[in-house]
Amino acid sequence: MTIRDLTPLSIYKATPDALHQTTTFRLTLSSSKATLSAERVRSIIRTVFAPEQHVLFQGVDFGE
Repeated sequence: MTIRDLTPLSIYKATPDALHQTTTFRLTLSSSKATLSAERVRSIIRTVFAPEQHVLFQGVDFGE
């Protein structure tokens, strides 16, 4: 499995002084060995955005 690209697409704040913002990323993955299952992709996403490695992602819902 290879991470081909991780690109921020947008950053949204409801108001300029809002305490929270939403950031949308495009993560492009590929594998020359096998088709990536939804479970494998979720595992990769959890690893890339690991809350224990990045304070930014603590409390993120990965849609499980």
